[in-house]
Amino acid sequence: MKKDKLVSEYIDKLNQEQVPDKGLWAEEEVKELTDVIRALKNLDEPVCPKEGFEKQLSDTRWRAYHEAGDKNIDNDTQQSRLSSGDIKGMKNKKKSGKKHNIAPAFWGVAAAAAVFLGVFYLKDSLLPVDNPVYAMEQSYEKANAYHGIITVTSINGEGRRSAQAVREVWADKEGRYYVKELQGMEEGLITANNNKEKWQKKKEVNYISLSPSFPDNYSFTFEIGKEIKDIKEAEEVKEAEKVIIGGRQAVLYKVTPKGGDSYRLWIDKKTGVPLKKLTAAVNGIAYEIRYADIDYTDGIPEEYLSYGDLTGYVVNRNDSWQLCATLEEAENLSGFSSKLPDISDTSYSLIEIAANTGEKAIKLYYGHDGQDNKVAVVEKAALAKEETGRAVTGSIGSMKAEIITDAVAAGSVAVAEAGSIAAESLGQQTDITSVRWQQKGREYQVMGNGSMDEINVFIKALTGSKAVLAKTKENTPQIKVDYDIKTEEETQKSVDAGHQPWRLDPAFVAQVFTSLLIYPEGITGDYPIPYEDFKIIKNSGSSVEIQVDNKKSPASKVYLKQLVRQDSTGIWTAVGYDKNKNYEK
Repeated sequence: MKKDKLVSEYIDKLNQEQVPDKGLWAEEEVKELTDVIRALKNLDEPVCPKEGFEKQLSDTRWRAYHEAGDKNIDNDTQQSRLSSGDIKGMKNKKKSGKKHNIAPAFWGVAAAAAVFLGVFYLKDSLLPVDNPVYAMEQSYEKANAYHGIITVTSINGEGRRSAQAVREVWADKEGRYYVKELQGMEEGLITANNNKEKWQKKKEVNYISLSPSFPDNYSFTFEIGKEIKDIKEAEEVKEAEKVIIGGRQAVLYKVTPKGGDSYRLWIDKKTGVPLKKLTAAVNGIAYEIRYADIDYTDGIPEEYLSYGDLTGYVVNRNDSWQLCATLEEAENLSGFSSKLPDISDTSYSLIEIAANTGEKAIKLYYGHDGQDNKVAVVEKAALAKEETGRAVTGSIGSMKAEIITDAVAAGSVAVAEAGSIAAESLGQQTDITSVRWQQKGREYQVMGNGSMDEINVFIKALTGSKAVLAKTKENTPQIKVDYDIKTEEETQKSVDAGHQPWRLDPAFVAQVFTSLLIYPEGITGDYPIPYEDFKIIKNSGSSVEIQVDNKKSPASKVYLKQLVRQDSTGIWTAVGYDKNKNYEK
C-alpha cells in the first residue's frame, strides 16, 4: 500500500511540473518504477512559459535590482515588495511546522529560464524601472520603417549652441535608408542605400558618388536600430529624471557604454520612441540630436530608393571619401577622433566635413564668407611617410615638415587628396600651398589656395608653431647657363597673362632645357627624354635641383631658380647643369 501511494504521489508531482520530494523516489523498492516513469514523462512535449513570461521575468528581476538600491520607491512598487517582516514571518511559519516549501530546484529552473531568454533579458535586468530596451524594441518591432526630421546642434564647453544640420531620414529594417540634408553646411546632399548601390548626390552641383551597398559603414546620427543595439550593449543604464519634451512625457537615461564616456538619451514614456540624445563631449564639443518629428511607416517610398536620371551629372564610382553632416559622424566612419584647430579669432569657418573609411582619415574644409580662399585640413593615422618629389624640407617646431609651394605640384596633390564633392572648390585651384607632417602617431596635411601666412594660422592652431623652410646650402652647377633677366621678366608677364603655363613647372622646364641640349635647332615631335625621368631631389622654395635618370640625357642634373618672383606664380629658369658621365648619344 505504501508503495502504491509513493508512486501515485510521484506521478502527481510530475504532472504538476514540480520536482518530486526525494522521499518519493529514493526508496529502493520504488526507485526502479520511478526511473521508468521519468523516462516516459520525458517523451511528453515540453511545457513552455505562457505569453508575456519573458517580460514578466525581466520586469521582476530589474525591479528587484532597482528596489535594492533606491529608497525613493513609489506606492505601487512599495506594495509589491516583500518587507523584512514578511520574510521573518515566513521563517517563523516554517519553524511552526506549517509547510511553505520553496523548492531548491526553483532557482535552477530560473537560471535555465534566464539562459533560455538569452543575454537580452539578462542585460535588461540591470536597467531602471521603466525598462528602456524593452520599450524601444517593442515600438520598433511594430513597423517596417520610420520617417523623421532630425535636428543636430553642437554645444561647446561654455554652453554656446550652434545649429549644425536639419535632415529628413527614412530607414527600414532591411538596412535601406534615404537621408536628405535640409539645412546646414551640406544642404541638399542626399545619402542613400537601396541594398544594391549606395550613393551621395548633390543636385546643385550635378555630382553623384556611387559605391557598392556593402560594406557600408555609414550610420546617420540617431539611427534608431543602432541606438537600440548600443543601449543593449551598454555597461550601465540609469534613469535620471522624467521630463516633458515637445509636449510628450519622456524619461531621461544616463547611458555608459563599455570603455566609453556616458551620454544621455530621452525616450518617450508612452511609445518607447527615442526623442533626443546628448553625446559625450569630444574636444570640448557635444552634440544634441533630436527628432523634431518621427513616425513609424510601412516602408520607404520607392522614388527615394533610386537616384534617378544622371544625365548631365559628374559620376564618380571610385570616391572613397564620404561627406558627413557632423564631426561625430566623421569620427564614427574613420574610427578615431579629430583634433579641431581653434580658429575662433579668424574669419574662417568650417564649411564641410568628409571621412574616408579605407584610409581612416578625416578632412575638414574651411572657407571665408564671400571669398574664394579655402583651406583643407586632413588628419589620418600615420604610416611610413612617402616623400613628395617637389616638396621643400621644412620644420614645425621640432617636427620635420614637407612643404609644397609651387602651384603645379601642390595643385596636383590637392586634387589627389581631395577626392570628394568638396574638392570641386579646392581641387580646381592652381595656386595651392600644402604642408604635411607627422605628430603623435598621426599625419596631418594643411593645404589651401591662400597665402602661406593663412596656412600657418591652421598649422599653429594644431601644433603651437608655424611651418618654416629649412635653410639649405645651394650646390654649384658644373656648367653655368647664361640668362637675360629682362627676357625673364617679359616671360613672367606672358605667363601671368595665361601663356606658356609650363614655365611654372620646374620639371617641365628641365625637360625642355635638356631636350634643347640634344636638339639645339629645336624640338620636333615627342621630347627625347620622358617627363617621368626628371625628379626633384632638392627644393629650397625658390631654387630646385632636378636629377635626370636617363643615359640619353647629356645632363645628369639641372639647376633652376625663380629669378623674377619667388612664390607659386613665379616662373622657373635653368641656371646650370651637371654633365652626365654615362651619356649615350
